[in-house]
Amino acid sequence: VFVVSDEMCMAVQCYLDYCRNLASPDTLMAEQRVDLSHVLGVEGGGTADCIIVKPGHLHVIDLKYGQGVRVSAEHNPQLRLYGLGALELMDMFGPFDAITYHIVQPRLDAISTWTEPVADAVAFGAEARAAVDQAVATIAAVKAAGMEIAYLTPGLKQCRWCRVKSECPALAASVEAAVGAEFEAMAATELSPISAKNADLVTRYSALALIEAFCSAVRSEVT
Repeated sequence: VFVVSDEMCMAVQCYLDYCRNLASPDTLMAEQRVDLSHVLGVEGGGTADCIIVKPGHLHVIDLKYGQGVRVSAEHNPQLRLYGLGALELMDMFGPFDAITYHIVQPRLDAISTWTEPVADAVAFGAEARAAVDQAVATIAAVKAAGMEIAYLTPGLKQCRWCRVKSECPALAASVEAAVGAEFEAMAATELSPISAKNADLVTRYSALALIEAFCSAVRSEVT
């Protein structure tokens, strides 16, 4: 249960106004499911918040309602993949020469846009396909060798949106190593890494955000 407040309505209205003003008088399609199987070679896809079709030009718009991280549209992999999905979905309205990506973050009062030729988007799709092929081959190889954890690298950025934090053996090992360290230095009041006495403490302190994210994921899974 969540409350649809006036603040929420105002923020979403900014996004709606932006999309409608950009689309007028052209075609606007909201919440379009895009299939990426033809791009990546594996089953997959996503939902484009808004696709606008103009003569020879596609616009893909993404609403980011959060206010924790400012996101740029430039070279944004998610939007570029959605753009490739939109190219196939809107093929009947083509051909298209360019795609413009938009990220609207009303709660940060931020709008980011970036345009690339369709040829560049297709080239990116080939790079993404090669990366997927490599990942699939690597996963199969490491599973056969029983060394999956060697390819898992925990970190605050890469773990932030991961849905399997609570099950990740590498993250669990990282947290266990940090928590299992000696905490005798916790009594110290100086947190400067300049001091050799507190160098380990500062290292542990820098790991707290990742540890807290792990704890939150485990708590959510148990709930």
